[in-house]
Amino acid sequence: MRASYVVPVGAIGTLSAAIGLMMKDAGASQRKNRCGDHATILLVEDEDAIRALAKMFLERNGYSVIEAENGPDAVAIWEKRQSQIDLLVTDLVMPGGFTGQKLARRLQLDRPDLKVIYSSGSDYEGLTESDGAPGPLDSNFLQKPYRLSSLARMIHASLETEKAA
Repeated sequence: MRASYVVPVGAIGTLSAAIGLMMKDAGASQRKNRCGDHATILLVEDEDAIRALAKMFLERNGYSVIEAENGPDAVAIWEKRQSQIDLLVTDLVMPGGFTGQKLARRLQLDRPDLKVIYSSGSDYEGLTESDGAPGPLDSNFLQKPYRLSSLARMIHASLETEKAA
């Protein structure tokens, strides 16, 4: 049985509630990544509960996760650890005017081949360039709330694309 969890935007009041959702199917969430990906992901999400849940899920599936709460924190981490980071997973709309797109552009100055997955609680069709919408996102955009299994599939596909390149 596949584990499938929905990350409710703003609906998770506490981290323990988020963990409770994830742990309903403990066997599936304990399963290691079957795809053979051994990658390090920079996860940038301003909502603490969503970030913690995604990090826990990804680590239980065999990924190393470095977390950041916002764009400036992510850049500071990147400057110290960029050689370790294989993939950026970032919220598009974050407080402080530092969008996911701005973050991706900044990191890709150092590594143009860096793969990026964007997510947002805002409707994709309603996002504008000022919100950080980078253009056609269909293949690397997750609309919140999203299933963690969808995140895992998208990460695997992004890493496979990187290996093929």
